[in-house]
Amino acid sequence: MPDHPPAARRGLVRLLLGTAFVVVASCSTPITGCGCSPPPPQLVVTGVVTTSSGVPRRDLFVRAELRAPACSATNGDSVRIAAGPTTTATDASGRYRLSLAITDGRPACLRTEVLADTLPSTVPLVVYERPGLLAGAWRDSVVIPLVVPPPAP
Repeated sequence: MPDHPPAARRGLVRLLLGTAFVVVASCSTPITGCGCSPPPPQLVVTGVVTTSSGVPRRDLFVRAELRAPACSATNGDSVRIAAGPTTTATDASGRYRLSLAITDGRPACLRTEVLADTLPSTVPLVVYERPGLLAGAWRDSVVIPLVVPPPAP
């Protein structure tokens, strides 16, 4: 292997270091025009499930769905427009939290149901419907307090 003069070796080292710097910098810098789809907007649904006397209900299941154009699941034109886990259990304080990824920007209805403490339960203890979400300016979260009958003795 021929011995290169020191100036040539320094030039080669600078070239290699410069190339490495450009590669590392380009991989660590976020690129805005990458052609990737942005993540869908989220609607966070939170609340507390209590009895009419204010006692928190734990271990109940809360299901939330965004439906368009109406809340009714029996309406043939009404479709779910959000993805993600749609059911969660209440904690010891009766709190719940669901995050729905919105897949369609049409005005929608938020249908929230409290189910019994065993799944698969199909008969809700209480249903709350809030039409008109996503119409015009909307928030990224909504608080829905839910009141259920007291537990059976």
